[in-house]
Amino acid sequence: MEIPEKKRKIEEIKKSYPEKFVSEEKMFSHIGPGNRIFIGTACGEPLLEYRPASDDEIAQRIGKYVAELIQDGDTIQVGYGSLPNAILSNLEGKKHLGVHSELLGDGIADLMKRKVIDNTQKTINRGKTVVSFCMGKKETYDYIHDNPSIEFRTIDYTNNPLVIAQHHNMTAINTALEIVSVHKCTFSVVPDLRSLPRT
Repeated sequence: MEIPEKKRKIEEIKKSYPEKFVSEEKMFSHIGPGNRIFIGTACGEPLLEYRPASDDEIAQRIGKYVAELIQDGDTIQVGYGSLPNAILSNLEGKKHLGVHSELLGDGIADLMKRKVIDNTQKTINRGKTVVSFCMGKKETYDYIHDNPSIEFRTIDYTNNPLVIAQHHNMTAINTALEIVSVHKCTFSVVPDLRSLPRT
């Protein structure tokens, strides 16, 4: 049977991927969204490791201040970069944090090993660190290998506002690249409140 090109997706899977990413088989296929056919094959190249620049004194001071805003039991979403890493490194004294994020990096893995992140207070996906991808050192990849407390979900789940809103005490840790303070905000649609029906 000929498969139309627009319905085919071929991927190369590294043999060194943690078990969370790929099965033991060298070749696999499955039907994805929109009846797209995904075909994968294993290769022997090592995984790319992400090693962030070491935190400087200013990043650590900011990280200490921001870490004070995070409460025991909060569910966190974390971006990557020196500031989020500095904030994560200052969360060692917290308890029962949860994770619902795109990224699982070295800082989250370290806090999971120290039992700071245990996901026991999460409103949904209790007991699970829910993420879409992992980027870090080999030690982090080794830690997530076949780890039952980590659940990889698609971006349309981790970034869905309706899913995120179900978490009580959700806290996002990211770096703002730019803030414009002259009457500029980003909204997709702002309704005219005068046109809404009164109740």
